[in-house]
Amino acid sequence: MRTWRRSVRFSTPILNLCVTCGCVGILVPILFPLVATSRYDHRPSCMSHIKQLGLALILYSQDYDNRLPRAGDWMDATYPYSKNRNVYRCPDLQPARPKDFGYAFNSTFANRAMTAISDPWQEILLYDSTNLSWNANAPGLTGMANPPRHHGGDNVGFADGHAGWVKLTTVRE
Repeated sequence: MRTWRRSVRFSTPILNLCVTCGCVGILVPILFPLVATSRYDHRPSCMSHIKQLGLALILYSQDYDNRLPRAGDWMDATYPYSKNRNVYRCPDLQPARPKDFGYAFNSTFANRAMTAISDPWQEILLYDSTNLSWNANAPGLTGMANPPRHHGGDNVGFADGHAGWVKLTTVRE
């Protein structure tokens, strides 16, 4: 009768420690960038605020014969549709300037019908602004934030409801 010998493997605490350190050494460079940036993931984004305000303007226009609000009270007019005063504040201005808002309405479109806007996917209704007051507005894009507030560009809201990031030079041309 033949007996099978089983090979004996030795595992020592030092060997276990070396294997664990090796695994951690491989995983830390992979996972550290994810952990380091995760604290910003829970912060509301400016792009989200612009989109919500653009949708509030569209909802307002649907309730008022397809017309946009007056430029001087666009935030007051759209507040019932957003129900959150913090949406009107740019999150990047928050820590240093808690009483500033940061968005402006393109007053070129004040009291205009939404159906009269040709190419609504290209026309900018809202944008990051240098005027940080409540109900800020300016004709065209003259009040756009300069220097740009977000990585060399500004966030804008278009007349069709979508939001986007644009460079200041591409808007001015």
